[in-house]
Amino acid sequence: MSALASCAWAATAASGKALPDRMLGPPFTLRSRASLGPDEAAVIVIEITDFRCEHSRQFHERVFPRIKQRYVDTGLVRYIALPAAQAGETPAPAVLGVARHALALGKFWDVRGALFAHAQERDVAGLARKIGLDPAAATAGVRAAATQAAVAADAAEVAALEIPGTPTFVVRRRLARGGFVEARVEGYESWDHFNTLLTDMLQREEP
Repeated sequence: MSALASCAWAATAASGKALPDRMLGPPFTLRSRASLGPDEAAVIVIEITDFRCEHSRQFHERVFPRIKQRYVDTGLVRYIALPAAQAGETPAPAVLGVARHALALGKFWDVRGALFAHAQERDVAGLARKIGLDPAAATAGVRAAATQAAVAADAAEVAALEIPGTPTFVVRRRLARGGFVEARVEGYESWDHFNTLLTDMLQREEP
């Protein structure tokens, strides 16, 4: 995929240690995530996304709903959104902090589309108001140490994945004997591309 179909990003590593998430594999740690579908699904899609990236927004609007309907809602795939920051941005701009606050409220997937639509808003209270969250609660939530730590942990995982830009998709098939097989999709791709990839992953035999 050409560089025109992805957006640059930058991530800041978080300090400290966390338990590995054995259901996802490295470099993922055991913590709260924006996740849909059963934890035990054999195939996992990790979408590294930037709310300010036009290609990430297009994927969310055009392709993600079909993946969700065909694979996630039927229990075949676990889908995870891992937000990233564009190059030159601070480690926790308003949109990343508000996204994490929404996740803590159990509303991440409800407001995800609005986060793409208003991602250029730099004021936390203003962004919260535009996406339907309480501005005062969002301001306090984003400032909270737990939210800041979670945003930093997201950034550390993105950095460890060494992706070229957003959106990038890490697709893993869990093996019965342990470990994973992995495919990556770099940049915006069509529904047909993902449909073929996910079908192949689900049908793949153990090596």
